[in-house]
Amino acid sequence: MSSNGAIVMEYCQNKRRCRKLAEEEEERLKVALHKAEKMQEKFLLYSKHSIYASAHAIHRMQERAIHPSEVHGVIECGFPIDFAYIPHPYFVDKGYIFTFCGEGDYGQSLHVICSLPPLSPGSQRWILTVRTVYDPSLYPEEWNEDFTRRVCFCYARPEQYDETSDYEL
Repeated sequence: MSSNGAIVMEYCQNKRRCRKLAEEEEERLKVALHKAEKMQEKFLLYSKHSIYASAHAIHRMQERAIHPSEVHGVIECGFPIDFAYIPHPYFVDKGYIFTFCGEGDYGQSLHVICSLPPLSPGSQRWILTVRTVYDPSLYPEEWNEDFTRRVCFCYARPEQYDETSDYEL
């Protein structure tokens, strides 16, 4: 059990369901994270790539005092902890959804959630869009001790995403 296990057990609304979901998620991630690491590597090696941030991400970065250089650092030096190819209900475009985990300038854990549309034939560049950024230690009941795996699925933070504009970081 993780060091925050006591918090999880007190908080969790349905321990049996969350354990089952965590096991299913672990199986899915065995395959997904390998692919995510390869995609991250290709993206960073591809000379024509850009990183943008949604209006929501910019708002959250300002609200949480997270500098764009920290976000770049997590994308470039962090590692993926979630990856999927799904049409996400909050995101306008279909594509890959990544959650990267890394450290901010002061050693705090950061999660950066991004979307990456598939590179279409003849396309000149990949555009990764940061959708939101947060410090998972603010939600210890949801994560294992090193904030790399979700342990409780009861709690869903309904954040409002303003996806009308993207801004280059």
